[in-house]
Order: sequence, then structure tokens, then C-alpha cells
Amino acid sequence: GEQAGAYLAKLKPNLHSVSPSWSTAYGLFKKKEAKIVLSYLTSPLYHKVAENDDGFEAAVFTQGHVAHVEYAAIPAACTSCKRAEEFLEFLLQAESQTRLMELNYMLPVSLAPAAGSPFAELAKPKILPHPAASREELLAVWKAVFSP
Repeated sequence: GEQAGAYLAKLKPNLHSVSPSWSTAYGLFKKKEAKIVLSYLTSPLYHKVAENDDGFEAAVFTQGHVAHVEYAAIPAACTSCKRAEEFLEFLLQAESQTRLMELNYMLPVSLAPAAGSPFAELAKPKILPHPAASREELLAVWKAVFSP
């Protein structure tokens, strides 16, 4: 929101580092070079299932969480629109959503595939509305606080 800059300025003294990518940040966290990392709600589930390690926990913020949403769409200039529509329909099928959920450790479009799976046990935090600011405006606020 409008107070993002003030919030980031308060947060800055508590930061160990700002990494160039999620992978870099998560690597520091895994090597115990950072105490906490901003990651995905599903990260602890990945460690539990894929690595048999239940030593990770998601922090659920009372204010809510920002959702990371990945989209699939058909461009206006498509040349094989019928095939594109078929592919989108395929992606939305329960079986496809289940496979994406299990292979990528991400929540499906519909939570139905998660029922009865370890995904159903994940915390269900409040989702914050998407900021109205553009990416450029958000980056400008970030740079104002964190640039030397």
C-alpha cells in the first residue's frame, strides 16, 4: 500500500541480505546462513515429502499473505487457437491439477485435488489483495529504500 516504503525502511535493519533470486535466498537459508526466508507456503511440505524432513515450518502472518499466481492464457495472435483451448482445458482437469500440485509443490487452481492429500493440511492464510501499483512503481519504492 501507500506505506510500503515506511514498512520496508523499518524492516531493513533486520535483513541479512536481499538476494537476486528465490533460489539464492533459499540456498542461504538451507545452509543456515539465514534464519528465515520468504518462500512458499508449500515449501515445508516439499521438505517433508521429498526429503523426509519435517524440520521446516511456514510463518503465517496475521495481516495476510501475498499470493503468487501463475497463469496460462491464449495470446490474441494465436495461430492454433483450437489446440490452445484444448491445452487450457487439459490444464484445468483434476488429473492435470493433481500432477502439477504434486510435481511442483504448488496449490492447484481448485482445491479439490488437494482434498485427502498432504496439501489439505497446509495453513490457509488470509490472502491480501493484489497491490494496485504497477511493477515499476513497486520497484521504485523498493529501490528508494534498498539502493545505496
